[in-house]
Amino acid sequence: MSQKYTPMYSVGFLKILDFACVDWFKIKKNGERLRVMLKKSLFFFGYILLQRYELAPLFAAPRKQYITLLSYIVSSRNRFLGGDKTNSNPTKPSSPNVPTEKQNKKRELFDDTEFLIATLILITTVILSVVSYFRIYDLNFVVGQFRLSHWFSWIGTFFIAIYSPIYFTLKRKYPGRIRSLLRIHIYGNLISFMLITIHFTQQISRPEAFFPDLSTGLALYIVMPILVLSGYLHRFRIIKSLNPHTNRYLHVSLTLTFYIIILVHVLQGLNII
Repeated sequence: MSQKYTPMYSVGFLKILDFACVDWFKIKKNGERLRVMLKKSLFFFGYILLQRYELAPLFAAPRKQYITLLSYIVSSRNRFLGGDKTNSNPTKPSSPNVPTEKQNKKRELFDDTEFLIATLILITTVILSVVSYFRIYDLNFVVGQFRLSHWFSWIGTFFIAIYSPIYFTLKRKYPGRIRSLLRIHIYGNLISFMLITIHFTQQISRPEAFFPDLSTGLALYIVMPILVLSGYLHRFRIIKSLNPHTNRYLHVSLTLTFYIIILVHVLQGLNII
């Protein structure tokens, strides 16, 4: 047989017939319905002939071209019956490895620079807390009048206490700069949490004879990880079932709790209460 009768040319014939159907029925009443019915009949007919009666040898075509035509007919049949809505190109068979919504969400997260940096800071926090607790590297030396770990704690607490109200004020006053303000809020608070964590692990790793009175310091550190976690989940929407409004309410409530505990902690440190 001549090459012009191969299945690849038959595919072209089906496409031409399809366009002809469009032109013929587009001016008719119920034309779309008739066109779809004709397509169903055409694809069913081709499917039966090629799959059940093995008509590929009649075309004198290689096996690869036969499989291509058969895949085209099967995918087209499924698409027009409503079973396959993922393939927009009728000349290509539908891919069996279509990514799920969960896989797409994971891919979007790992393409998000903010998510990667925030996660890296949290991982670094865990590593440094272990280093600090087991005294692998001693950070308990004096800088000026106070120990380094105390400076870390004060710097971290000061940033959170000062920048949080600034952020909530500026994001309403300058909505066009909310992206930059949010990044400072995320990275700054995560680094502050890391510094406070180093201080806390230094304190709880002290010998029993020199173990500090944690009191409000312990309450403060219980609030801090929950505050960071709620903000992390709210920003990156990792858990879809988590209500964003509930999570935001929790985040704001924990922020207010943080301020109350900080005030009491400072007053206790100054021996006022």
